[in-house]
Order: sequence, then structure tokens, then C-alpha cells
Amino acid sequence: MKQLYSAILVLLIASGCGSPPKPERPSDTGRRLSAEAALAHDSGKIREAVALYSDALKEYTRVDDTAGIARVSNNLAVLLALTGKMEAAESTAVQALATYRMLGDDLACARALLNLGSILLQSGKPAEARELFDLALPRFDAASYPLERARCLVGMAHAACGEGKAEEAKTSIDEAM
Repeated sequence: MKQLYSAILVLLIASGCGSPPKPERPSDTGRRLSAEAALAHDSGKIREAVALYSDALKEYTRVDDTAGIARVSNNLAVLLALTGKMEAAESTAVQALATYRMLGDDLACARALLNLGSILLQSGKPAEARELFDLALPRFDAASYPLERARCLVGMAHAACGEGKAEEAKTSIDEAM
């Protein structure tokens, strides 16, 4: 009987029973935090989402996950702008754009340009914002990316209004329709 208990004990230990759970892989931690942040955002818990995305960004930075850094920075920038932290939003959006450029992801770069342009508009920098929308627009053809194209054109219209160029704003709005 003693041999049976010894054999069971060896099997349990070998199978991991009684040992602490395996730690999450770093990429799993970043993904989990990002998913929780997205859920918090969707639930209207913006400050909680900012905190979770900030933690995810630290995790992705710690493990040098460039794609994770880019994705989370882009999302975090938008939420920072929603909370009124415009300087932090702008620098985080610049980080996202630089990281996407490093990755060579042209479509993600264009989307990051849209986010940064929107943040600059909110910060009262319409001329700078319009330059970014101008850079992003060619990437969004109407057939493949109609929402992004419309968002870009509307951003251009807002920027033109901010610069007192009503006719240019009307042209952008007409094209967006």
C-alpha cells in the first residue's frame, strides 16, 4: 500500500499537481490586459481602460513586443484624448505612429495618422492635423476603406474650418458623402 501512495505522489508531482500555477507568458499578459482594457472602454469605463492599456503597454515594452506596443499605444492615445490629457495623448500617438512605421505596416500607419490628426484637432492645431489627414488620405481608397476615407475627409473639413477655409471644408465634406 505504501508503494501505491508513493507512486501516486510521484505522478501528482510529475503532472504539476501541488505546484504553483505556471506564470502567464508575457505576450499572454499583454493580450489579457489589452482585452480587459477594450472591455472597460466598451463599458464606458474610460479611466479604467486607460490604466489597463498603460499596464499592457508596460508589459509589451518589457518583453519588446513591437506590434503590441504599436497597437496599445494607438488605442491608449485615443483614450487619453477622451480624458483631456492632450499632451500625453499626442506623445503616445506619435509613439504608435513611429512604431507602426518601424514595422512597415502602411495601413496601420495611416490609421495612426488619423488618430494623431484627430488629437491635434482637439488640441487646437488644425494646420498640423490637416497635414496628417493629407498624408493618410491616399491610403484609403473608397472601395476598400470607406469609413476611414470618410473619417479622413471629415477631419480635413474640420481642420479647414479651424483655419477659416470654409470652401475647402465644404469640398472635403462633399467628397466624404
